[in-house]
Amino acid sequence: MQTRLCEIVGRFSPAPSSRHGLQSTYVLPNLQHWKYVFLRRDSLCTSPQKQYKGLFKVLHNHHMAFIIDRGKKPETVAVDQCKLAHLNTDQPMQVAQLPRKGCPPSTPKPPPLHPAATSKSRRFRHLSPPPD
Repeated sequence: MQTRLCEIVGRFSPAPSSRHGLQSTYVLPNLQHWKYVFLRRDSLCTSPQKQYKGLFKVLHNHHMAFIIDRGKKPETVAVDQCKLAHLNTDQPMQVAQLPRKGCPPSTPKPPPLHPAATSKSRRFRHLSPPPD
């Protein structure tokens, strides 16, 4: 009985392994003609936040990636993060820029609104030393 069981178990074939990389990914046919894209936010968004950010100009198209203009430097992003921007050509486009990092630029202080509020016009109590 044990030999018969070993024969039956010996005929079992292993489960086929996964087929990583054999499936082709669907790529939109007009992907090479995209000029402007929006980028998907990968972080958790609260309800009033937008799911996509910016309007970025596509500098160069690769098979599965875009090189986009993000302000001062080009950046490579995956096609999966991009959404085609349908533009109204009648209105001028405003391309998104990277937010500035670091301290904000210093601005000159505005002049006071009321000249009476300056320290020169305030009354100060001057104490004189006691007479000898």
